[in-house]
Amino acid sequence: MCQAAAKFRDLTEFRLASEGRSPPAIYQVRQKSSGRVYVGQTTQPFTLRWWQHLIPPTGCKFHAALSSSNITDWEFSVIEVIAYPENCTNRAAYITQRESHWIEALAAVDAGFNTVRLAGVVDQVQVPLPLADLA
Repeated sequence: MCQAAAKFRDLTEFRLASEGRSPPAIYQVRQKSSGRVYVGQTTQPFTLRWWQHLIPPTGCKFHAALSSSNITDWEFSVIEVIAYPENCTNRAAYITQRESHWIEALAAVDAGFNTVRLAGVVDQVQVPLPLADLA
């Protein structure tokens, strides 16, 4: 019974990813030798997001650690598949809220590779744009 359910889930997840309809997820990348983690979010297939961290790296502490160690020292895992609450009106803000939860829960800034604590998301529709400053 469990094996059949797991096979169905795997096939469903593969179909969603191949159709570009992967559910958003919160993931962690953990350095096995230190136990330090990086927490992120993605609306893309998570394996694509992992690859994007590898090419091209930036100068942040996470990418510096990635580039200075062996790839076998790293584990990538999904820690939450996002299921939106019924009354969710801002999906981007909800995903960021869940990412922020995990960054705090795993101490990913103080003891990990994240560089900032997320303060929350402002609904971009409500942000006034100072167009005069763009000229």
